Amino acid sequence: MEIIIAIIGLWIAWITYHRTFDTTEDKNNFLVYFKVTQQLHLEVQSLLQKYIDSNNGANHKLYNNMTYKQCLNMLKDDFQTDYSDKVYVLAKNDKVMTKKMFATLIEKVEAKNQTLQKLKTQLLYLN
Repeated sequence: MEIIIAIIGLWIAWITYHRTFDTTEDKNNFLVYFKVTQQLHLEVQSLLQKYIDSNNGANHKLYNNMTYKQCLNMLKDDFQTDYSDKVYVLAKNDKVMTKKMFATLIEKVEAKNQTLQKLKTQLLYLN
């Protein structure tokens, strides 16, 4: 009887560990969102560059306080800081992030993805 109780206790401990500390699924979800957003980031940069080149539009106003060139430069900087392959490799190899940290990163990437989707739609309408 004690062996059965010990096995059940180990099984409960194993399930608890995986639900609390195992970040494999969270990490994989984040990495997928990251790659999708990374590709969208590059696509939007390409659309901005295409607009600038075909319309001599570097100084055209995209928004009241931003030109197309300023937006493109901002996106390039953001990409290098937050969405480059180097950042992807760092996140992929990280061993200390918690579930909560991955949840926060996923929210950040989803928000960036939504912003980029809106900008892409706007640029596709213009081109």
